[in-house]
Amino acid sequence: MRRDIPISNSSRNTRVFDIYSKQGGGAGAPYITLLALSPDHKIGISIITTGGPGAATAFEWFKKEGVNYWAAAAEQAGRDAALQNYGGEYTLASGGFGGGGGGSSSNSSMLQIGLLPDEPGLFMSKFISNGTDIMVLAKELMGQSSKKGDVGMWMYPTPLVGRAFSGVELAFRGYFGFVGVKADSDCASWAEVDRLRYGGYPGDLAIFQSGGTRAGQVSGVLLPTFNERAFRKAGAPGGIFGRESGEHSGQVPRVRHKL
Repeated sequence: MRRDIPISNSSRNTRVFDIYSKQGGGAGAPYITLLALSPDHKIGISIITTGGPGAATAFEWFKKEGVNYWAAAAEQAGRDAALQNYGGEYTLASGGFGGGGGGSSSNSSMLQIGLLPDEPGLFMSKFISNGTDIMVLAKELMGQSSKKGDVGMWMYPTPLVGRAFSGVELAFRGYFGFVGVKADSDCASWAEVDRLRYGGYPGDLAIFQSGGTRAGQVSGVLLPTFNERAFRKAGAPGGIFGRESGEHSGQVPRVRHKL
């Protein structure tokens, strides 16, 4: 089943996600069951009802309300965890991948990661390397130097997870684009992967490093294209870059469409 889900508790925008389900019983049977799984959220729900004519009514209520609120709550929890674990200001260390400490870099190098209102995925809003604004450079490489608007990079995790001297590493790939502007064509984000390359590395590759556990907060990020390692700055948490469409509306988020 394919359904729309609110981006967050305070957003009216939605994204599509899939529920894989199997229902049994019904049509005169003394029981009704449902098993529903959401791979995006890595959780599931199981409903078993039986007994009397009210069982069908109870089942439909649990199915609708359980999936509606369960999926929306899981989506918000994932968004909160992403911001807590990855969001913030990162300072680029000198000396490339081997640079250490987090305090050895200059103020002319930094990047900022957070969330965009009403949009899924992590978002890199600023990236300055040795005084060069990489977002401006990306705009020029995209052939859109005269186009007005802010450029950033949407970041999404890949299944590439490994261990290194720093703990656990998780690779993300990104998509450069204009804030608030839809992609020029369908699947443009897939077509743009690996388009910007330098030194044999894709320009949209970022490898986050955690302190030792896969689910832990990250301490830094490797940027192979620039031969630099960025350290997460303490006391500079990430945030949402703007105001979401449903803030202070009092609305309770639900999954769109009945099951």
